Amino acid sequence: SVLADPVRGALTAPESPLLGGAADLHTLYATGQSWSFAQYAGNSRLKELARLPDGTVLVLERSRPGPSKDVYVASLRRLDIAACKTHRACPTTQLATLPAGPDNFEGMAVLDNRHLLIVSDNGDAPARGTTFELIGFAP
Repeated sequence: SVLADPVRGALTAPESPLLGGAADLHTLYATGQSWSFAQYAGNSRLKELARLPDGTVLVLERSRPGPSKDVYVASLRRLDIAACKTHRACPTTQLATLPAGPDNFEGMAVLDNRHLLIVSDNGDAPARGTTFELIGFAP
């Protein structure tokens, strides 16, 4: 994922931790800086980053709650980079957790300071279509 930040420039984050990094942390990178935070679940993948109107970062993660490859959980969390302490995992605020189901959410768009749209792909299942979910949250 890539996010344009007016203060820090381009922020980027891999879907899963890089080799040699902590296996249970996601990390955002910018030129000469990085910020880490705990994964939502031990097998979560960071799918998308978005900048909220207040300057915090919205993180979309997708995990599998069990052995099935056809059941997913999507998690939306807020990360305030400005509140991160050096050499510590940054705190996050859980905004929403979607119930386990077949939707493999992969992307999102912030519509305004109270709504976002998330989108799933068909998970390589030709019979499944694309799913859009409108999510409301408190600013």
